[in-house]
Amino acid sequence: MKLITAVILLFCAKISSCLHCNCELGVPRNYSGYFNEPTTLRRPWSVIILQFGYERCYGVIVSNTHILTTEDCIIPYKGKPANALEDYTYLPRNFWIPYTEVKFNSKLHIKVKTVFIHPDLNSFQSKIAIVELKEAIRLDEYKQAAFLPREAVNVYGARTTVGLSHDVNGGFLTTEKINAFVWSKEICSLFNNGDEDSLMCIDIDDDCSGCNLCPGILNQALFHVKNDVMELLALPRYCKTVSFNESTYMEEIRTVHVYFPIGNFIPWIQHILSKRCGCSSVTSPIIEGKDAIVF
Repeated sequence: MKLITAVILLFCAKISSCLHCNCELGVPRNYSGYFNEPTTLRRPWSVIILQFGYERCYGVIVSNTHILTTEDCIIPYKGKPANALEDYTYLPRNFWIPYTEVKFNSKLHIKVKTVFIHPDLNSFQSKIAIVELKEAIRLDEYKQAAFLPREAVNVYGARTTVGLSHDVNGGFLTTEKINAFVWSKEICSLFNNGDEDSLMCIDIDDDCSGCNLCPGILNQALFHVKNDVMELLALPRYCKTVSFNESTYMEEIRTVHVYFPIGNFIPWIQHILSKRCGCSSVTSPIIEGKDAIVF
């Protein structure tokens, strides 16, 4: 308990002058015991977001009251979202919030209280979202909050060590500590038809039979691993088949793992968590005039 308190105070020191926070936040943990060890349990930080009784997508626990996900994972629209701001129309809160819940396991489902969307209305790209639960959960070995980096980790255009969860034979789930190549933002944008420059594209370097999740469903978060401590790096998006060769720029069919990096949103995430977790003082709004789009 003393260790958790010390880390929370360190977290507060980085984002404000707060003296106390009521939430349990993610702390640095040595995950060496999780690597390459198949288990029938989901990763302790992973949850499923349900709407109207159906699985919508996955989220990541970031406190005992908050889940991190993306806007298009949690927000239902009237019609299909368009690329023009004026065409975005949200469904009223009372239509979907009462029917949205977070599934931690087969027995534990918690209703959603509030959803915070990053308020950058000038961006037509996907945005980050923080889901607040109606009641706090008890964090334990089966339910753990992911450790958030203090600032963005620059891994673009380089090889780095990541934590990647995937299914193995028999329906087990394991997390591998593997080497991956992170493409530059420019090339990742080319892979995605230039539509988004805020994505992260990776190739698996290691000889890992189950780690190449593509083609398939990409639904687990990506972590940056240093000394067996995992920091949340990105949320899953999709698998993408592209025609590209790094050396010759000639066509070569390949499949890349595409993620949504959280780096640019870390100050905003820290601000919302600090404010909602009841710290004695909070940081100023990241975007002038509006903390978040709130449902």
